[in-house]
Amino acid sequence: MRELSERIIHNQLLAEGIYHMRVESPTCAEEAKPGQFVHLSCSGTTTPLLRRPISICDINRPMEYMDLVYQVKGEGTALLARMEAGEKINMLAPLGHGFDLPKAGERVAIIGGGLGVYPMLFLARESKGINTSCLGFRNKELAVLVADFARFSRVEVATEDGSLGQRGYVTQLLEEGIQNGGFDVIYACGPLPMLKAVHEIALQYGIRCQVSMEERMACGIGACLGCACETAEGEMQHVCSCGPVFNSRELSWK
Repeated sequence: MRELSERIIHNQLLAEGIYHMRVESPTCAEEAKPGQFVHLSCSGTTTPLLRRPISICDINRPMEYMDLVYQVKGEGTALLARMEAGEKINMLAPLGHGFDLPKAGERVAIIGGGLGVYPMLFLARESKGINTSCLGFRNKELAVLVADFARFSRVEVATEDGSLGQRGYVTQLLEEGIQNGGFDVIYACGPLPMLKAVHEIALQYGIRCQVSMEERMACGIGACLGCACETAEGEMQHVCSCGPVFNSRELSWK
């Protein structure tokens, strides 16, 4: 982890309330792994206040830039959305434990729901497996990055209202994929109920499963207790430092 001051290449609106920020970052381009995140100063300065954890959406290693996709949900992300190309943004990066990549040729299910779709693109790029990306959105207006995922994997989409792809939840796509050939490993990021359902499906079919947990983070480096989660053994671990990625069988899903 390093403290970096990086130049914003662009900060563009993708969909209602959803922004794509591209940041010039040779350090992250060299060091970042799928599933890791950055802790951004939303004012662009080195102030410790108003830092927000944002998952790394994608990395272009040759061009040395990093993509961040985020949704405006409060004061901090509203400040991020006002930042412009050419400005410098202060960050702690890269942070957290990322995904363990699949072996070449393994059949891979990449499951993203809502905001959890965004960090899975980097995994799709880096994976050497045979990838199927199952992406879940509330509706077609919020369905972003679908074409980007198609560059690295077969893509299936589910929307809750049926306005794009299959009507229903992304977990239905996962079960159908298992029944139509199966997977060797499942990777997932999204709301907790979705992750619990994915874990239960993986357990039922005996498939390895890693999940990226979404918890509120304050310090981002394991110094506070704001993002603790319970393991299957009853221990508490910090999502920001021990995660955000865990083997799903290591967590308590009570």
